[in-house]
Amino acid sequence: MGMKKTLFSILLVVFVGSACIAQKKYLMLNEDNKYTYYQVRETAAGVEATERKILDFLKSGYPNIKIKQHDAKLLTGNGKLVIYKSSIVGHEEGEIDFDLNFELKEQKYRYWFTNFVFTPYQRNRYNVYERANGLNYPLEKDAMFKKVDQERYLDMCGSFCHNFDNELKAFLSGKNIARTAKDSIKRISTKNW
Repeated sequence: MGMKKTLFSILLVVFVGSACIAQKKYLMLNEDNKYTYYQVRETAAGVEATERKILDFLKSGYPNIKIKQHDAKLLTGNGKLVIYKSSIVGHEEGEIDFDLNFELKEQKYRYWFTNFVFTPYQRNRYNVYERANGLNYPLEKDAMFKKVDQERYLDMCGSFCHNFDNELKAFLSGKNIARTAKDSIKRISTKNW
């Protein structure tokens, strides 16, 4: 019995470790030494139709990503990803701001997430967590974070970008993925028993 537990624990560590390492591979350093998630995709639609679909996708699926500038072939915007403390009682640890850029051409488009900046949260006088003013740390700066925290933030960013990519591909191909509703609570009736 002890051998089975040992073997099971070793396999569990290997699988969990490989899953954690797999998320970091999605982010690469660009020519400006900034972490970037970059994708080039082909599409059957024209520029205007692709632009309209991308804007619909962002509006319906990611309302926290705000498009700042948009013209015929370029969309730029920014958004944030809230990071929660991993403990029994989870609270906001901070947020990661990022930039999102789309370039459109006939029959293809490309997009990239970049400029990941971590802003820690602190408690205010009402014991509510809020952004700490003036504390913004780019994820490229190794000296600002513990190595474990930096890798966890990069893994979360990589996972977010990869999920965004999968949902965008499905949306543009016409296969709408139903996002799980946060308010799907099972209700029971106590009147009829």
